[in-house]
Amino acid sequence: MTGEQKLLLALLRGELTGTAAELDEKTLREADWDAVLKESQAQAVTLMAADALSPFGKYVTNIGAWTSCAARLMRANFALLQSEAWLENAIAPEPMVILKGMSAASYYCKPSGRVLGDIDFLTDPAKTDALLGCLTEKGCKIIDEPGDSSHHRELTHGSTLLELHFAIPGIPFGKAGELVRARAEGMLSRRVVRELDGQKFPSPVPADHALVLLLHTQNHMQEAGVGLRHLCDWAAFLRAEADGAFWPEFLDFLKEIGLLRFAEVLSKTCAMYLGAPLLDFAKDAPEELATGILEDILSGGNFGRRDETHSGSAVFLPSFRGEEKRQTRTQKLWQSLLGGVRSHHPIVKKVPVLIPFFALWRAILYIVRAALGKRQRLGDMSRVGRDREALFRALRLFEGACAGSRTRDERKKFPE
Repeated sequence: MTGEQKLLLALLRGELTGTAAELDEKTLREADWDAVLKESQAQAVTLMAADALSPFGKYVTNIGAWTSCAARLMRANFALLQSEAWLENAIAPEPMVILKGMSAASYYCKPSGRVLGDIDFLTDPAKTDALLGCLTEKGCKIIDEPGDSSHHRELTHGSTLLELHFAIPGIPFGKAGELVRARAEGMLSRRVVRELDGQKFPSPVPADHALVLLLHTQNHMQEAGVGLRHLCDWAAFLRAEADGAFWPEFLDFLKEIGLLRFAEVLSKTCAMYLGAPLLDFAKDAPEELATGILEDILSGGNFGRRDETHSGSAVFLPSFRGEEKRQTRTQKLWQSLLGGVRSHHPIVKKVPVLIPFFALWRAILYIVRAALGKRQRLGDMSRVGRDREALFRALRLFEGACAGSRTRDERKKFPE
């Protein structure tokens, strides 16, 4: 962990607990504030960090850059809130819930400090096509193709990205997936009204929101990566719902689907580094694993913004999504290559016989660019992927019949 990352964590801890960050004068004077700003952007937490810096402005050598960046993000947040209000009216009377951004922000001490990215909203899956038609008639533009995602369609409304979900993200395979789908069926009927900056909106009940956060976080950790924003979302939720009546039943459900250990370790990470309350269910989670999750998050940044080698290493990770037989590294590498072919050469959807030729071309092109230093080297990504594999095995994500035994090195790095 770098000095800039430690400083950033201290700032975030203060924001999440509603207290001033505990920073000594020496740290403030010696800090590389350009590096801290860059780190906050990679982790998608710049607004929170900028607000936490207000008592220390005289030490911040690039305060203008922080102010400019914060102002831009605040404008983007405001535009998103306007788009959400428009969206509700546009699809009325059809029910919807905001799955992530605004819902997550509403649990913060200072909700306006949470950077909002896009609008992920869940609707009745049977109405997906009708709602797409309704939204396009009212000015939205569809920017994806059917089948591009297993759980949503993408549209734009002005500068705002809308993700129309017909399923919640991160659903695993197998029995765990069946249980999650069954539970999610009632999410719309259980929805509640929450508030963000005076604007009311439909949100999942706390137990449903917790499930969405956990599924979303583990899913993106296995892909391009998550930033500190995701960790802050869980920390804010733990603080706000520490005494929630839903916990006993919810923890039983997490145990049934194989996500309890992940929730325990993630909660321990939030308690150790972000000042979240350490709830009883997480007290015995291994500190080594909690630190391992933080290091994984810090290394990659939000969707791989900080380190492309780290984010690219995901294709060299076995899949930990509840499959009866986990995908091998070779299978995941082929899937990634195939995804690139379908994305960049849409003609293959009509002429699939061209897939092998485009796949070979893209593979050769990547190898050449990597040799020229223009892309990440496969060997480096493979090495990082193997290092990360020990963490994911120790987390036992959706572990059941597909669970493999851990190696001696993995048990040594992350003990029980």
